[in-house]
Amino acid sequence: MKIVSGTYGGRPLKTLEGKTTRPTSDKVRGAMFNMIGPYFDGGRVLDLYAGSGGLSIEAVSRGMSEAVFVGRGGGPEGGVGGDNCNTQEKGRV
Repeated sequence: MKIVSGTYGGRPLKTLEGKTTRPTSDKVRGAMFNMIGPYFDGGRVLDLYAGSGGLSIEAVSRGMSEAVFVGRGGGPEGGVGGDNCNTQEKGRV
């Protein structure tokens, strides 16, 4: 899994181990953001059930100013925290 397009396009996404999460596939995220992405010009995105954080990171990569990740378990060492560090952006997870 990777970020499809934008500033962080091509960067790999870390996913949580096991079968407790089912990340949105690259193809689905690409199609979704190709439809709504052109309307992004700053703003915030809220990712409930963040898991790997792929949807929010894709949105930020395509022009949103910031993202709020909401998930349970994982913590900074798995899932969202690892991806947030992968983008080299400062933030709180």
